[in-house]
Amino acid sequence: MSVHPSNKERLKLPKSIILRGIGVFGNIFKNGFYTNGNQVDARFLIKDTLPNGLYVGFVASKRNGNATVRNHQKRLLRETFRLNRRTLHDLAIDKNKRIELLLIAKKELSSFEPAQTDVCRHLTYVAQKL
Repeated sequence: MSVHPSNKERLKLPKSIILRGIGVFGNIFKNGFYTNGNQVDARFLIKDTLPNGLYVGFVASKRNGNATVRNHQKRLLRETFRLNRRTLHDLAIDKNKRIELLLIAKKELSSFEPAQTDVCRHLTYVAQKL
């Protein structure tokens, strides 16, 4: 079964919503709220500035392992976020808010299901804070 091109585009995680740069990450670490999970932690800022929507960054510390391990952890975080982002993104647009979210892999992160549980819990928590 082939996927219609518009549906195919919807399945991707757009690069435009991925946060980049040490200044952006530093600001979230310094001024953001913190929530922890079993295998994934999160920090987030809620702003009234434009553009509205949900923006995300993925973090895996060097103490988690070598580059292969860290890249695998970030791939898991990206996939779990991609599958669960729509509700919070739409809520941020409706409330005219900009949410900057960092998902931080803990050393224990190695499989999809625990990561998805933690990411869903973090997204629900952020939605309650709106």
